Amino acid sequence: MAFCEECGSRIPDGAAKCPACGASVSAAQPQAPVHDQQSNSYARQSAPSYRPAPGGRVDNLVLAENEKIVRQYQCSNVKQPRCVGYLTVTNKRVLFQGKAATSRIAKEVVLDSVSGLDCYYGLNVNSLTLLLGIILFLGSLFMIAGDGDMMPVGLLGILLGVVLIALSFQKSFFLSIFSSKANGSPISIGAGARSLAGNGALYSLVSAPTADTDRMLNELGALVQDLQTLGDHAIEKWSK
Repeated sequence: MAFCEECGSRIPDGAAKCPACGASVSAAQPQAPVHDQQSNSYARQSAPSYRPAPGGRVDNLVLAENEKIVRQYQCSNVKQPRCVGYLTVTNKRVLFQGKAATSRIAKEVVLDSVSGLDCYYGLNVNSLTLLLGIILFLGSLFMIAGDGDMMPVGLLGILLGVVLIALSFQKSFFLSIFSSKANGSPISIGAGARSLAGNGALYSLVSAPTADTDRMLNELGALVQDLQTLGDHAIEKWSK
């Protein structure tokens, strides 16, 4: 299986275009690792080039003996209160860290124990906010139509209604990483936590997705599988 030179997504054999971004497939695409039965080794291939989002690094992460960072994703980002969330995959662990100005949150699971992934990427609709926005918008229209003197108030109501309608639609994502050595899901990102005063880092667990989020959901399963089965060959492949 080849990789897209534009977005790095996997491309099925024989495909003329990338199923993710639509870019034309080059004739000279790297192929999947091939196991050599005689030498019991793997032909090494480079994973698609990876460019993390701005600030998408955890520079102060403490690593264990012989542990190497393979991938880092800035998978969540909240502007107010300001916080970011990073998912880091090493050759030994999968870690999540959420950081805000005065608080932090960390979750991790041993790589060898990862037994499954649960991923979701979609759209949340706040029905109450949507209904309120529609009522305010329509009510303001009737106000303007019934009394021209109420034009300023009506226009303000229309503006607020449009804002509420727009805010009722929010992108969302959810990621759970399951471990054979733990009950439930040691790492869950995207749902569950709500606002707590002074603990802005908790927002990184329920934040909107970033440019890295879609890529993370696309390749995380293959990344964990390669690290569990190919060992150091996978580190070389995915660390490019």
